[in-house]
Amino acid sequence: MGRQQKIKMERKMKKEEGTLDKGKIKNIILKSIAMFLIAIIVVFGATYLIAYKDRDVEAKIGSTVVKKSELNARIEAVKNQYKSYGIDPEDPQYASIFESIIEQIREEYINSAVVEEYAKRNNIKPTDEELKEQIDKEVENIKSGFQSEEEYKKAIESSKYKNEEALREEIKKYVIPDILEAKCLAPIYSQIKVTEEDAKNYFNEVTQVRARHILIKVDEGADEATINEKKALAEQLRERILKGEDFAKLATEYSEDTGSKDKGGDLGFFGKGEMVKEFEDAAFSLKPGEISEVIKSQYGFHIIQVLDTKIRGRSYDQPEKVKAKHILITIDKTAAQEDIQKKIDLVNEIYDKLLKGADFDSLAKQYSDDTNTKDSGGDLGEVSKGTKGDVWDNVVFSLKKGTFSKPFETTEGYEIVYVYDKIPAVTATFESVKDEIIKTLEEQKRSQARTTWLNERKTEYGIKYGNMWDEV
Repeated sequence: MGRQQKIKMERKMKKEEGTLDKGKIKNIILKSIAMFLIAIIVVFGATYLIAYKDRDVEAKIGSTVVKKSELNARIEAVKNQYKSYGIDPEDPQYASIFESIIEQIREEYINSAVVEEYAKRNNIKPTDEELKEQIDKEVENIKSGFQSEEEYKKAIESSKYKNEEALREEIKKYVIPDILEAKCLAPIYSQIKVTEEDAKNYFNEVTQVRARHILIKVDEGADEATINEKKALAEQLRERILKGEDFAKLATEYSEDTGSKDKGGDLGFFGKGEMVKEFEDAAFSLKPGEISEVIKSQYGFHIIQVLDTKIRGRSYDQPEKVKAKHILITIDKTAAQEDIQKKIDLVNEIYDKLLKGADFDSLAKQYSDDTNTKDSGGDLGEVSKGTKGDVWDNVVFSLKKGTFSKPFETTEGYEIVYVYDKIPAVTATFESVKDEIIKTLEEQKRSQARTTWLNERKTEYGIKYGNMWDEV
């Protein structure tokens, strides 16, 4: 794994910390057929089993048991998947991430056991038709990972299953819990409704504001007289702003927020949860141009003006894009100056050939150091504005369709980019994304309903942790 890929994976892990749900965990493990064929027994056969012959008990819900060995096997499968990305689960820098992942795996095992216990008590079982439909779907997913039916069959024959029938039996073990959960929760899910008005409110919800403020600090432990004096100053400044004095000028002169005062108090855009509650509540209640009352927070007194807002609907906008090809000549900045100059001379030589009519694809195949694209003539496909940095954007998005750039320096070296198509930005309208929003809200409500239902069943049945051999 290259350094950039590893960094991207690490960022993705950190982003997913605390949000890794049952489906994401399963997707990690089922990333490829090879891993599926090897790990399916140890990963997915756990919570549907009831009987046990040892003291290997993680938890017990009614008569349903979660076994430690099977839980640990699943955890190891997830760790091995991350190891395949070049990330060591034992590395201390990832400790909090993997603690969160492990806790969520454990919780999902218990949740599956709760569903199973409910199904047993209410005589809910999967039908043969339901099993066949789900197993067929999983088999097709597996087949899609192979070039041909013959290749798929060879993989099965060389695996522990030997034939598709045995594989289907193994798949059956892990589709049963999913089917049971769907049937148990179907009556609750059927009551979930999302109206067009719900969707419109979601689209128009303010998710970010750009604000500026003046802070009059109040030190911790200040006496009442000092607090009143500070508040009076803030009130006076607010009155001066309302009478027409320049907010930015007063912020520069009086604000005690060293991070923003030299910018006229401008804090830029921020979302919910990024500021202290009193400040956030005031900022998100204002319309652009409005001035807040004097707001007290743990830092002191604030006067806030909202400059701009962003609604959730803007997250559905499509950025400007180009379809482009490039020739990359990488440069090692630690190399000798003579070697660096040779690379610069090479990229200029390539540019001269392009000016004389040479074929871009042929030159990319011959010279480009980008091994991922050179064989396709340097084709990058669609590239959205903002994904490759300001330098790249400033050069490439100023090009006309059918033209190529001069050589320009990036973090990787020197590039020449050819734009073969331009796709303008698209501002989403409510109607264009209404169905997508309704689906999103339905999924959110189902998730909330599932959590509530599971918590109610846990309270009803009780969960006993650890060894309960004497009770069996």
